[in-house]
Amino acid sequence: GLYYAQIKRYLDLFPRDQILILLYDWLRDDPRAVVRSVYEHLGVDPSFVPGTDRRYNVSGTPRVRWLHRLMNGSTRIMALYRSTVPFAVRDRLRHRIFEWNVAPKKPVVDTNTMAELRRFYHPDLLKLQDLLGLDLSTWLSE
Repeated sequence: GLYYAQIKRYLDLFPRDQILILLYDWLRDDPRAVVRSVYEHLGVDPSFVPGTDRRYNVSGTPRVRWLHRLMNGSTRIMALYRSTVPFAVRDRLRHRIFEWNVAPKKPVVDTNTMAELRRFYHPDLLKLQDLLGLDLSTWLSE
């Protein structure tokens, strides 16, 4: 969370044009634009458009726990399933079942803890904002 000192070290060691700083917010809001900027920074063809519809490593709470355990476990049923169904089919099916069965769960942080975290990170965020020349006001006010 204390990004200023970490990023400053890189900026002190490497030319600025060799470093690309990206915010998760940008990736969340417009993944294709972020990927395009990475391609441009690396000097590769920015017209290539990768699939960005599928989300990986999504956490949440299973609606149907036994189904979640079945899909992620190593039972005889799953061993038979894995040995008979081609990987591409299994992967698509697993992803669809996961999307249906796992409801995203946003963590709840108590207001006192959130206020303390804001106070703690505020000075570092101000320095980071100046260092990068980026508007981080949404990070400062969330």
